[in-house]
Amino acid sequence: MMMLRRTAFLSLALALAACTPAADDSADTATDAGASTAEVSDDGADAAPRAGTLDLLATGITVPAQGGFEEYSVPFGSPRAATETTLGTVLGEPRAANQPNDCGLTTTSYEGMALHFRDDEFVGWYANAPYVPQLSREEMLADPAVEMADSTIDGEFTIERGGQIISGVFAGDEVRGLWAGDNCIAR
Repeated sequence: MMMLRRTAFLSLALALAACTPAADDSADTATDAGASTAEVSDDGADAAPRAGTLDLLATGITVPAQGGFEEYSVPFGSPRAATETTLGTVLGEPRAANQPNDCGLTTTSYEGMALHFRDDEFVGWYANAPYVPQLSREEMLADPAVEMADSTIDGEFTIERGGQIISGVFAGDEVRGLWAGDNCIAR
Protein backbone atom coordinates (compact mmCIF):
# COMPACT_ATOMS: atom_id res chain seq x y z
CA MET A 1 0.00 0.00 0.00
CA MET A 2 1.34 3.39 -0.83
CA MET A 3 0.63 6.81 0.60
CA LEU A 4 -1.68 9.10 -1.31
CA ARG A 5 -0.49 12.56 -2.22
CA ARG A 6 -3.10 15.28 -1.97
CA THR A 7 -2.03 16.68 -5.31
CA ALA A 8 -1.54 13.42 -7.17
CA PHE A 9 -4.08 11.86 -9.50
CA LEU A 10 -6.24 9.43 -7.59
CA SER A 11 -6.12 5.77 -8.55
CA LEU A 12 -8.31 4.28 -5.86
CA ALA A 13 -7.68 0.67 -4.99
CA LEU A 14 -8.69 -1.84 -2.41
CA ALA A 15 -7.35 0.26 0.41
CA LEU A 16 -8.66 3.77 1.02
CA ALA A 17 -6.39 6.64 1.73
CA ALA A 18 -6.10 10.21 2.69
CA CYS A 19 -3.46 12.66 3.68
CA THR A 20 -3.73 15.49 6.12
CA PRO A 21 -2.38 18.86 5.06
CA ALA A 22 0.73 18.09 7.11
CA ALA A 23 1.50 14.95 5.10
CA ASP A 24 4.72 14.81 3.09
CA ASP A 25 3.69 15.35 -0.52
CA SER A 26 7.05 14.06 -1.71
CA ALA A 27 6.35 10.56 -0.40
CA ASP A 28 6.67 7.72 -2.89
CA THR A 29 3.16 6.95 -4.06
CA ALA A 30 1.30 5.18 -6.76
CA THR A 31 -1.79 6.81 -5.32
CA ASP A 32 -3.52 3.56 -4.50
CA ALA A 33 -5.82 5.48 -2.17
CA GLY A 34 -4.65 3.01 0.36
CA ALA A 35 -2.95 5.04 3.00
CA SER A 36 -4.52 7.41 5.40
CA THR A 37 -2.13 9.77 7.07
CA ALA A 38 -2.57 11.84 10.17
CA GLU A 39 0.67 13.34 11.41
CA VAL A 40 1.16 12.71 15.11
CA SER A 41 4.44 13.40 16.87
CA ASP A 42 6.41 10.51 18.32
CA ASP A 43 6.83 10.43 22.08
CA GLY A 44 10.33 8.98 21.77
CA ALA A 45 12.41 6.22 20.27
CA ASP A 46 10.79 3.55 22.45
CA ALA A 47 7.21 4.66 21.69
CA ALA A 48 4.74 2.63 19.67
CA PRO A 49 4.26 3.77 16.05
CA ARG A 50 2.38 7.06 16.47
CA ALA A 51 3.45 8.33 13.05
CA GLY A 52 -0.20 8.25 12.08
CA THR A 53 -0.46 6.15 8.93
CA LEU A 54 -3.29 3.67 8.42
CA ASP A 55 -4.27 1.66 5.36
CA LEU A 56 -8.07 1.53 5.30
CA LEU A 57 -9.17 -1.66 3.56
CA ALA A 58 -12.48 -3.18 2.56
CA THR A 59 -11.47 -6.10 4.80
CA GLY A 60 -10.08 -4.26 7.84
CA ILE A 61 -7.23 -1.88 8.65
CA THR A 62 -3.46 -2.19 8.40
CA VAL A 63 -0.86 -0.17 10.26
CA PRO A 64 2.01 -0.11 7.75
CA ALA A 65 5.61 -0.54 8.85
CA GLN A 66 6.76 2.84 10.14
CA GLY A 67 9.14 4.33 12.65
CA GLY A 68 11.12 1.10 12.93
CA PHE A 69 8.04 -0.98 13.78
CA GLU A 70 6.70 -3.83 11.68
CA GLU A 71 3.39 -3.85 9.79
CA TYR A 72 0.32 -4.82 11.79
CA SER A 73 -2.77 -6.18 10.05
CA VAL A 74 -6.17 -5.98 11.73
CA PRO A 75 -8.66 -7.85 9.52
CA PHE A 76 -12.36 -8.01 10.23
CA GLY A 77 -12.97 -10.84 12.69
CA SER A 78 -10.05 -9.83 14.92
CA PRO A 79 -10.70 -9.79 18.69
CA ARG A 80 -11.80 -6.43 20.08
CA ALA A 81 -9.02 -6.08 22.67
CA ALA A 82 -6.27 -6.79 20.12
CA THR A 83 -7.90 -4.44 17.58
CA GLU A 84 -8.13 -1.55 20.03
CA THR A 85 -4.58 -2.10 21.27
CA THR A 86 -3.04 -2.33 17.80
CA LEU A 87 -4.95 0.56 16.23
CA GLY A 88 -4.64 2.65 19.38
CA THR A 89 -0.91 2.97 18.62
CA VAL A 90 -1.89 5.29 15.76
CA LEU A 91 -5.35 6.52 16.79
CA GLY A 92 -4.47 7.43 20.36
CA GLU A 93 -6.84 7.17 23.30
CA PRO A 94 -10.49 6.37 22.58
CA ARG A 95 -12.94 9.23 22.94
CA ALA A 96 -15.91 7.02 23.73
CA ALA A 97 -17.26 3.48 23.69
CA ASN A 98 -20.94 2.65 23.54
CA GLN A 99 -23.40 -0.13 24.15
CA PRO A 100 -24.91 -2.06 21.22
CA ASN A 101 -26.90 0.19 18.88
CA ASP A 102 -30.01 -0.67 16.85
CA CYS A 103 -27.80 -2.67 14.48
CA GLY A 104 -26.23 -4.71 17.29
CA LEU A 105 -22.85 -2.99 16.94
CA THR A 106 -20.75 -1.54 19.73
CA THR A 107 -18.38 1.24 18.76
CA THR A 108 -15.11 2.58 20.05
CA SER A 109 -14.60 6.14 18.78
CA TYR A 110 -11.33 7.97 18.24
CA GLU A 111 -10.64 11.29 16.61
CA GLY A 112 -11.56 10.70 12.96
CA MET A 113 -12.29 6.97 13.32
CA ALA A 114 -14.97 4.67 14.70
CA LEU A 115 -14.29 0.95 15.08
CA HIS A 116 -17.35 -1.33 15.09
CA PHE A 117 -17.62 -4.64 16.94
CA ARG A 118 -20.16 -7.44 17.15
CA ASP A 119 -19.72 -10.09 19.84
CA ASP A 120 -16.26 -8.62 20.62
CA GLU A 121 -15.05 -9.08 17.02
CA PHE A 122 -13.94 -6.24 14.75
CA VAL A 123 -16.53 -6.02 11.96
CA GLY A 124 -16.36 -2.52 10.48
CA TRP A 125 -14.91 0.97 10.48
CA TYR A 126 -16.11 4.48 9.70
CA ALA A 127 -13.56 7.24 8.99
CA ASN A 128 -13.76 10.99 8.65
CA ALA A 129 -11.12 13.74 8.74
CA PRO A 130 -8.18 13.32 8.93
CA TYR A 131 -8.56 9.75 7.59
CA VAL A 132 -10.40 10.55 4.36
CA PRO A 133 -8.94 11.71 1.03
CA GLN A 134 -8.57 15.47 0.91
CA LEU A 135 -9.58 15.51 -2.72
CA SER A 136 -12.46 17.25 -4.44
CA ARG A 137 -15.50 15.41 -5.71
CA GLU A 138 -14.23 15.99 -9.25
CA GLU A 139 -10.83 14.46 -8.43
CA MET A 140 -12.44 11.46 -6.75
CA LEU A 141 -14.88 10.84 -9.59
CA ALA A 142 -12.07 11.07 -12.16
CA ASP A 143 -10.99 7.62 -11.02
CA PRO A 144 -12.92 4.84 -12.81
CA ALA A 145 -13.11 2.84 -9.56
CA VAL A 146 -15.23 5.58 -7.95
CA GLU A 147 -18.92 5.73 -8.79
CA MET A 148 -21.85 7.62 -7.39
CA ALA A 149 -24.17 5.15 -5.68
CA ASP A 150 -27.87 4.81 -6.43
CA SER A 151 -28.76 5.53 -2.82
CA THR A 152 -31.13 7.35 -0.52
CA ILE A 153 -28.05 9.00 1.01
CA ASP A 154 -27.25 12.21 -0.85
CA GLY A 155 -23.66 12.18 -2.09
CA GLU A 156 -22.96 8.48 -1.46
CA PHE A 157 -20.28 6.86 -3.60
CA THR A 158 -18.48 3.53 -3.79
CA ILE A 159 -14.91 2.59 -4.53
CA GLU A 160 -14.55 -0.89 -5.98
CA ARG A 161 -11.45 -2.84 -6.93
CA GLY A 162 -11.30 -6.57 -7.38
CA GLY A 163 -14.76 -7.08 -5.92
CA GLN A 164 -13.85 -5.26 -2.70
CA ILE A 165 -15.98 -2.22 -1.87
CA ILE A 166 -15.49 0.79 0.35
CA SER A 167 -18.34 3.27 0.58
CA GLY A 168 -18.22 6.97 1.22
CA VAL A 169 -20.21 10.15 1.18
CA PHE A 170 -19.53 13.64 -0.11
CA ALA A 171 -20.56 16.79 1.75
CA GLY A 172 -20.59 19.42 -0.94
CA ASP A 173 -17.30 19.08 -2.80
CA GLU A 174 -15.43 17.20 -0.04
CA VAL A 175 -15.29 13.61 1.16
CA ARG A 176 -17.08 13.61 4.53
CA GLY A 177 -16.76 9.95 5.45
CA LEU A 178 -15.70 6.46 4.35
CA TRP A 179 -16.78 3.09 5.65
CA ALA A 180 -16.33 -0.63 5.18
CA GLY A 181 -17.66 -3.74 6.85
CA ASP A 182 -20.64 -3.55 9.19
CA ASN A 183 -21.90 -0.03 9.86
CA CYS A 184 -25.19 1.34 11.08
CA ILE A 185 -25.98 3.84 8.33
CA ALA A 186 -29.53 5.26 8.40
CA ARG A 187 -31.08 4.98 4.95
